[in-house]
Amino acid sequence: MKPFLLFRDRDFAREEALPWQAGPLVQDLELDTLFKAMAGQDEFLLDVARKVILASLEDEEAILFRQEVLRDCLSHSELALELYALAVETIESEKKNHWGLLMGYPDTVLRRSVEVLTMFVSRLRKLRTIAEKQASGFKSAGFQGFFAMICTELDADTSSKSSIISGS
Repeated sequence: MKPFLLFRDRDFAREEALPWQAGPLVQDLELDTLFKAMAGQDEFLLDVARKVILASLEDEEAILFRQEVLRDCLSHSELALELYALAVETIESEKKNHWGLLMGYPDTVLRRSVEVLTMFVSRLRKLRTIAEKQASGFKSAGFQGFFAMICTELDADTSSKSSIISGS
């Protein structure tokens, strides 16, 4: 599931190389100070901030799209932070459960897999609830598309599927 909040029709490619002039530009404008201030202690945000800013846009429509998304983030800053925290928390929880898969015992692998799937279903339900309650307050095409995608892809049938995972 890709949020499409930086581009209308595609996801941000974190793997893309920085432009050739990135090093001198960062040094000349002392951009590392800006990047660190934007990211705080979050290494992921530091990497994304660096790559997004240095991969400048020239397309006016793409710039306006991002500005609308940013306007929504500023208007709903607590919710934007909550969505980011939910994503980080989910990734960290999955990493904590990952060690059991390395042991190689079938029962351990199965138990850890069920735990991870149960955790994902719980987090996806929370995301769907947020989308249902908050979508109407957002104006940007980016967030409207994001919330619509969540409601479509995480339909009400998700709850019946989760009962299979949890064994109820």
